[in-house]
Amino acid sequence: MVLSYLLSMDFSCLLAILLIVVRDIVDAILSARQLKFRSSSFSFADMKNFSPGYIQDRFETWSNNRSFVDFSLMINAIALFAFFVPLLQVSWILSDGGKRRISSLAVVCVLVLTGAICELIVSLILLGIHGTETWIGNDFNLEDWTDDGGDMIGWRVLELVHTVLRGMTTWINAFEWISIFGIMTTLFIVVKSERSYSHSNTGAETFGIKWALLGLVIGILGLFDFVAEILRLQSWVTFVTISFLVRSINMFILVPIYLFILGRQLPIIKGSFEEWNHSDAGKPLSPDENVLGTDTS
Repeated sequence: MVLSYLLSMDFSCLLAILLIVVRDIVDAILSARQLKFRSSSFSFADMKNFSPGYIQDRFETWSNNRSFVDFSLMINAIALFAFFVPLLQVSWILSDGGKRRISSLAVVCVLVLTGAICELIVSLILLGIHGTETWIGNDFNLEDWTDDGGDMIGWRVLELVHTVLRGMTTWINAFEWISIFGIMTTLFIVVKSERSYSHSNTGAETFGIKWALLGLVIGILGLFDFVAEILRLQSWVTFVTISFLVRSINMFILVPIYLFILGRQLPIIKGSFEEWNHSDAGKPLSPDENVLGTDTS
C-alpha cells in the first residue's frame, strides 16, 4: 500500500525527497563526527589566535571526515537541482504554459537557474579547495619556516587562507536561500490569485493555498538563514547556532513535507492542465468568434 501510494506521486518530487533525505543523513553523520571535535578541542579563542595545536587538530578531524564533507557538497548541489525541477513545473502550470503571468514565470526561472548554478559552482570550488588543502597539509613543510625551527607559521598561513576562501564563498553559498525565498514568495502570490481564477473557470484545478503558505514559511526561514550566514562574523557562536537550527527545521522537516504534498497534487493538476489546454475551453477565441463564443459568420 505504501509503495502504491509513493508510486502515485510525481517522480520529480519523489526523487527530490530521496536526495534531500540522503543529504540530511550525510549531514547528520558529519555533524555528529564534528561534534566530537567541538566538544573536546574547539576553542573560539584558539581559533581567533590561530593556535597551531588547534589548527592541527581541526585539520586532522577535517581530513578524517573529508569524504563525508565532499559527498555532502555534491549531494547538496544535486538535491537543490532536484528540488527546483518540480518548482519549475508548478510555475509553468500556473503561467498556463507561458500564456499568463509571464513575469512571474520569468522570476522563478531566473531564481531557479541562478540558485542552482551558484550552489554547483560553490560546491566545485570547495571541492578544489579541500583537495589542495589536504595536499598542502600532508606533503608540504608547514612547521619550520624560520631559522629557529618549529615556528608552525605554515599552519597559521594555511588556516588563514582557508578562512579567507570560505569567506569568499559565504555569500554565494547563502544565495540559494535568497533564491528559495524569492521563488516561494512568488509562488505563494500566484497561487493565491490563481485560486480566485480557478473558481471562475470550471475544470481548472490549482494548487492548495495551505501548501503555498508552507512554501512561504520555508522561504522566510531561508531568509533568516541567509541573514544568519552573513551575521556570523559579528557573533560566530550565536549566528552559527541560529543558522543550524533554521536549516535543520527547513531541510529535515518542512521541505520534505512540502515536496510530499506537492508530489500528491502535481499529477492531478498536470492532468487537469493538459486536459484543459487541449479542450476548447482552454483555447483562445479565434478572430471569427465573439466574446460569447458564437460564430459571427
